[in-house]
Amino acid sequence: MSTQTKLFKSLCFFFLSVGMAYAQEANSMVAAGDGDGPGIRAIRILEVEERDIIQQTYNSHRPQQQFKNNYCIELFTRGIGETANGITIKSMTGEEVEDTCGANVTAHDMELDQLVHKIAGDCIVQSYGFIVAPANSTLYQHFHNDYTNTLSTYWIPLVNFTSRNAPQYIPNLVGDPTEGETMFGLEFTLMENEGLLGMVVAQLICRAFTLVYMAPRTIHRGIPNREIYDRPMFFIEMDDEPYDFDNDFSENTSTEA
Repeated sequence: MSTQTKLFKSLCFFFLSVGMAYAQEANSMVAAGDGDGPGIRAIRILEVEERDIIQQTYNSHRPQQQFKNNYCIELFTRGIGETANGITIKSMTGEEVEDTCGANVTAHDMELDQLVHKIAGDCIVQSYGFIVAPANSTLYQHFHNDYTNTLSTYWIPLVNFTSRNAPQYIPNLVGDPTEGETMFGLEFTLMENEGLLGMVVAQLICRAFTLVYMAPRTIHRGIPNREIYDRPMFFIEMDDEPYDFDNDFSENTSTEA
């Protein structure tokens, strides 16, 4: 083998190695979101026992009523009620709630409460429950922040997060709830207000029962569920300090697709 051939093969191997390393780093960055800053990232797949507790609790509280758009099964909201007596079912778009049978306390609730505090660790749990996007729902939420500069959220989808049902977020913008900046409107309104020519809107796609973390000040929204099955999602809202608040979804503005 000539010296030129050896040199050529060495250079090819070098550039191939650099390209593979760059690709691995890029994939890692996509999977990890924005590190410790605003963003959404997958943490881990839940253990079988953890999945069973969440699924059984959802089955116990799922209403028979057919909602057209998103609704919430609130199991705990600080300042509103404790796990044992604070279970309510709320429409997130103003639909009348006729079926409240799912608000009855079940044997799974205490197990779930223990699991919530295990996942939250040292953080103060502000609320938890299920947000359900019915199959073929039609509303986009407006882009928004959640409540405070320090509030973070875990999501656990009970079905796969896909491009047709997963929440959207904006990785390169940061909201400031302390300045009253919580609702931003639809995408072109947000772009106009921020003076942007364009912006990246992202989704995190993952398997069912993946623990997903949304960092504080992440601008995000729910989208219509275009799948043929409902998308139930368990949520845990956490903060550094306890405070009372009413998780009033009636203010969570939505627009028809």
